Amino acid sequence: MIRGITFAEQLNTSADFAHFQNTFLNKANGVTKGCGISTAENNVYVQKGYFVVCGRWVQVVGVETIPSPSVISGQVYCKVVFEVDLTKTNTPSDFKQGYFRVLLDEKGYPAVTQEDLDNGGMLYQMPWCQYIKRVDGISSFRDLREIIKIETLWNAITEQNEKYKHEFDQFFAEQEAEVKKMISDLEKEGYSRIVVTEENIPVSERTANTFYFIVNDKAITPGTTEIKASPTVGYRLLN
Repeated sequence: MIRGITFAEQLNTSADFAHFQNTFLNKANGVTKGCGISTAENNVYVQKGYFVVCGRWVQVVGVETIPSPSVISGQVYCKVVFEVDLTKTNTPSDFKQGYFRVLLDEKGYPAVTQEDLDNGGMLYQMPWCQYIKRVDGISSFRDLREIIKIETLWNAITEQNEKYKHEFDQFFAEQEAEVKKMISDLEKEGYSRIVVTEENIPVSERTANTFYFIVNDKAITPGTTEIKASPTVGYRLLN
């Protein structure tokens, strides 16, 4: 079975679009606009903005308030994450598959679960901040957000392409020089030389011990003196 995606009258699903975005961003997650984060009065606040997680775009409308857990004694290590849970079901008016939550652990900052949502995974937790919560409030607050700057991403891609192009050009320049040297050595030993040309070179301008081939862009007709090289390109030996 074959599914059309970006074709007329075909369905483009959220999973299709997420795959495209995740591939385009090279699996980068992070904030693209706004989403400033701060803490006050035992709460964490996320300002309005946009971010992307596993190729899925999310908008924070207004200010999102994330209460810290209550602590009666001692302390607890907290990590705020944005959790994507694809086992839940959205409705047109209620977004169920994405939300902020606080992970807790009494011994240290809790690890996050990050399944590959583009390969059958269902749960992904994107870190936003971490802190220690005591009876007297929040301390040791640390911002964990990743920031995506598209211009920086494109600059990195451009630099990488330029590097590969330079290596490619350098490699083939070395190969060209080696081939020319081999041809020169063979000519010195009396071997015939081959010249491929698009024009009919006059006899008076041809070099001894050299085979001249004319290249044309038309199919070769059987029974002629031309040598067929492909369905659309032919060689004709100049006598």
